[in-house]
Amino acid sequence: MSPTILFTRLALAVAVPVVLVTATLSLIFQAHLEARLEAAQAGAKAMLEAGHASLTRGMNESLNHALATAELPSLKRYLTRPGKTQPSYQATTTPLPMSRCLRCSRPC
Repeated sequence: MSPTILFTRLALAVAVPVVLVTATLSLIFQAHLEARLEAAQAGAKAMLEAGHASLTRGMNESLNHALATAELPSLKRYLTRPGKTQPSYQATTTPLPMSRCLRCSRPC
């Protein structure tokens, strides 16, 4: 056989398996890359939703604190006038008699 035929056969013997392996591995690599990308997107979406929920909760707590701070003076004024804040039925009721304990017959 001539050297050119041997060289051609050798080149084909090397090139064909390389092309087949490359084609197979490229499909596997593509599937693996898509799976990793989907997992990363799902993780990012979950993290974004958790951050959004945390931010919303923090904003609600801040607004509640600001509202409570703003209402504190009026609440203090409301609580310092107990005669005007209690309804009439609370001012006229008598205390209930103490009941006796069934176990020891003493007031509990």
